[in-house]
Amino acid sequence: MALGEQVYGYFIPTVNLMGVGASREVGNQVKVMGGTNALIVTDAFLAKSGMAGQIKEQVEAAGCRAVIFDGAEPNPTDKNVHDGLKVYQDNCCDMIISLGGGSSHDCGKGIGIVATNGGNIRDYEGVDKSRKAMPPFIAINTTAGTASEMTRFCIITDTDRYVKMAIVDWRVTPNVAINDPVLMAGMPPALTAATGMDALTHAVEAYVSIAATPVTDSAALMAIKLISENLRNAVANGGNMEARDKMAYAEFLAGMAFNNASLGYVHAMAHQLGGFYNLPHGVCNAILLPHVCQFNLIACPGRFAGIAAAMGENTGGLSVRDAADVAIAAIRRLSADVGIPTGLKGLGVKDKDLYIMAENAMKDACGATNPRTATMADIIDIYRGAMGESEEGGGSPGGEKKECCGDKPEDKAQCVAKEKENMYGVLRVNMSAKELKYEEVPQKYALLGGRALTSQLVLDEVPAGCDPLGEDNKIVIAPGLLSGTSAPSSGRLSVGGKSPLTGGIKEANAGGITSQKLASLGIKAVVLEGMPQGSDWHGIKITKDGAGLFNANDLAGK
Repeated sequence: MALGEQVYGYFIPTVNLMGVGASREVGNQVKVMGGTNALIVTDAFLAKSGMAGQIKEQVEAAGCRAVIFDGAEPNPTDKNVHDGLKVYQDNCCDMIISLGGGSSHDCGKGIGIVATNGGNIRDYEGVDKSRKAMPPFIAINTTAGTASEMTRFCIITDTDRYVKMAIVDWRVTPNVAINDPVLMAGMPPALTAATGMDALTHAVEAYVSIAATPVTDSAALMAIKLISENLRNAVANGGNMEARDKMAYAEFLAGMAFNNASLGYVHAMAHQLGGFYNLPHGVCNAILLPHVCQFNLIACPGRFAGIAAAMGENTGGLSVRDAADVAIAAIRRLSADVGIPTGLKGLGVKDKDLYIMAENAMKDACGATNPRTATMADIIDIYRGAMGESEEGGGSPGGEKKECCGDKPEDKAQCVAKEKENMYGVLRVNMSAKELKYEEVPQKYALLGGRALTSQLVLDEVPAGCDPLGEDNKIVIAPGLLSGTSAPSSGRLSVGGKSPLTGGIKEANAGGITSQKLASLGIKAVVLEGMPQGSDWHGIKITKDGAGLFNANDLAGK
C-alpha cells in the first residue's frame, strides 16, 4: 500500500559530549561558542554543594565572566523564569549554561526564549511559537532521567492556572549537551529511581507513539534494554560507575526517541499532577506508566511485545497479546524493585481534582501522539486506577472505609453513606440544612428516567404557586432510563424545575459522561432543595460509597 506524504523531523543538539570527565570540556565549549558573560542556571542544592562554583571557575578560566542564578525550583515556574531573566539582563549576559536535571534545563530554556523573543513565557506554550534563536546554550546534566539537556521540550508551571505548560520548540534545543556520570554519582537512591523510571517512560511512550520511526525505535528499544539492565544496580549502589554510565546513555537515547516521536498520555497526565500538587515528575510518570500502558495495549500489542523482549523477558511460545501483558508486568516489577510508591493517593492526590486535571490533560500537547485516543472519562478512570486504593470495599490499605467527601470536619458532617452496597435510589440534597439522604426509588418512578422523571418529581413535589427563585422550588437532575448501558444515545442528562421565565415545568438536557457516571453509581435522580445561606459555592461529590457536600469556591469560574 502506498504511503501518504508524511515528513518526519529529527532534532538533537549540535554537540553531545558523553562519558567520565565530559563536564571538564565546558570551558572549551564556551570558547568555541564565543560567550563573554554566561548565566549559570541551577538549583539551590547544587549551588550550596559547590558544583555550580566549580563550573563557574571553569567558565571564567576560559575567559568568560559568569554569574550564578540558583532559583530553579523542582517543577520550575513562570516566576522562576522571570527572576532568572532579570539576572540575565541585569548582568548583560550573552549565553546560558544550565546545570542540573530537568528543572534547571527547563528554567534555562524559559529564560533563553524570553530573553531573545520578548514577552512572557506563557506566550510560548504550544508548538514552535518562538521566532528568534535563543542565546548560545550549554546544558550540563546531573541526573539520568529527563533528557531535557538535549530535547526541544520545555515544561514550565503556570502559577495562575496550576498547569504545566508544554513548550515544544526546536529553538529551545541546547547547542551543547554534556552528560558526565561523575556528576550523577551523588544522586540519592530515591532520585535515581524516579529519574530512571522517567527515562523508561520516555522510551516506552516514544516506542508506541503514532509518530515513531525506525530511527526513534532503535533509540527507544536500546534505552529500554539499558534501563532494565542497569537501573536496579544504580539504585542499589550509587557509586557503581558502570551502571551510572549506562543509565546516562539510556536517558540520552530515550531523549533522542521522544524528542522526535513525542510522548503520550502518561506525560499529559503527569504534567497536571506536577502543576496541581508540585509532585516529582519521575514518580508521577512511574505510577501512571503501567496504567496508561494497559489502556494503550489493544491499540498496539505488537509494540508492547517488543518492549517485553527489550526488557529481557522470555516471551517464547507466547501469543503477541500474552507477550504484551508480560511487558506491563515487567514494568510494574521494575518500579516496585526500585521503590516507587504504589499509588497517587499516597502522594496526597485528591479525588475532587481528577476532573479538572483530566480536562487539562486532554489539552496537553503530549497526548496528540498517544496510540489510542481517550475520552475525558477514560483519563479520569486511568487516574482513579492509579490512585492505589483497594478494589474491595474501596478502602485504604488498612481496610478502613473510604470517606465519601472532603477532608475537613465540616465536610464529613455533610456526608451520607449508602445503607446498601447496591442501592439504586434518589439522592436528596437539602441546601438549607446542608443534609443529604438516600431514598429507595418509589414504584411509581421505577420506569421513568430523564425528562419524564424530572417533570414528574417537580409536579409531585413543587408547589404550583411557589417563587421559582425561592427555597420551595427544586432542581431535579436525572439520567436517562437507559443510561449506564451500552444502548446508543443513552447518555443524556436531564435537569428540571419550575421555570422563572414561564412559571411552568421546564427541562434542559446535555450530553457528556455525567449521566453514565450517575447511573453507574446507582443514582436514579438527584433532588436539590432548600436554599443555602451566604455566597459560597458548593459541590456534591458522589462515589460508590456515598455522597457529600464540599466547599467549591476554588472551582468557581473554572
